[in-house]
Amino acid sequence: SPAAEAAKIVCRVVPEVLLDYREKDEKAIENALEMANRRIVSWNMLHFPEPDYATRNKAGCVAAVSATGRDYIHYGYLSDCGVTVVDESGKLVFKTPDIGPARYDRERWQTKSLKGREWRDPEARKIVRRDFVNKKDSPYAYGVLNGDQDATKYFVSKGRIERKGGEIVLTYTDGVEPSLFTGDLFLTTHAQEAIASRQIQKLKKLCKKNVRSEGTLVLTNI
Repeated sequence: SPAAEAAKIVCRVVPEVLLDYREKDEKAIENALEMANRRIVSWNMLHFPEPDYATRNKAGCVAAVSATGRDYIHYGYLSDCGVTVVDESGKLVFKTPDIGPARYDRERWQTKSLKGREWRDPEARKIVRRDFVNKKDSPYAYGVLNGDQDATKYFVSKGRIERKGGEIVLTYTDGVEPSLFTGDLFLTTHAQEAIASRQIQKLKKLCKKNVRSEGTLVLTNI
């Protein structure tokens, strides 16, 4: 699918770019995502030179990146991806907020252009993709790496947290968060138990059971 092609570009380009940076900080992560976004532009120009946003939408994906430095864990993400840090017992230490499409979904569908429509309506899909994706002037917008320059300029959230040692970093893409958390601040009991006992296969099954998209979860011990 076009989305899978965009994701492949991000997975290939981001590590390549980060290797060139001695300090893999927030700026390095931002630049890596920007480079990946430029490569997606080239792919779209070849395969979707004239998108209609309904049946022929531009290839795009969302992403999360984390990099562990000597003193800090650096991260960057957009949309409903994220980065979480837990301690050795599986207790939540830090979690990025969800800034994906679900955050303002109700408000978006109550706007004049979408009210009374449904996602299965091609015109509705066209409106969402054209008027709300990477649109910095819309209060209900969200970011997608689809080649739009504003995606990395305005919709990548980045930061750093102090590294203490012994933590586990979870870096995940869209669709994974509901399998790991109840609300914004608490890991599910099953997820916490799997992380604390290092039962990676159990965690994998948990995510695979619930994720309906092409979500990815990466765990790193530091």
